[in-house]
Amino acid sequence: MRFFYILVIMLLMNCQDKEKIIKHFPDGRINYIIEKEGANNLITSYEGNPTALMKLKFKDDHFLDTIYYFEKNTPEFIVIDSLSGPYFYGTYYSMYDDKRIQEQGSYRFKRNVDFKKVISSMLPIGNHYRYNENGSVLEETQVVIRNDSVYFTKREP
Repeated sequence: MRFFYILVIMLLMNCQDKEKIIKHFPDGRINYIIEKEGANNLITSYEGNPTALMKLKFKDDHFLDTIYYFEKNTPEFIVIDSLSGPYFYGTYYSMYDDKRIQEQGSYRFKRNVDFKKVISSMLPIGNHYRYNENGSVLEETQVVIRNDSVYFTKREP
């Protein structure tokens, strides 16, 4: 009998509807779609385009896992890798067609309950690299943030 109750509870938990919110611009174009799954929000941003530009997971005041960008024909994404105080950080990768790294660098985001404000708070930080198709470094840029201002130092290899 206990097995029956456990089975019923599991079925009820799996049958919960996922809430879906679609935000449009005044002219009817899709701005973004939020699909709520428990505590996480799966967000697909269109920004008025007919196809998705970005897909990410958002929880409370920060992004989770990976942010995927679809603006280019080659893979482009940010892997979220740490949380620290009012900020969280991720590593950006842009790939060549054959999956070798074209660009790589870290970014800082300010935590906020409004995911649009989090996206707009993105600032480069640390070392950023551009690679040629052979895998050699074409350009290295060191980035420092002071009082929300970004300072660059470029180094040629």
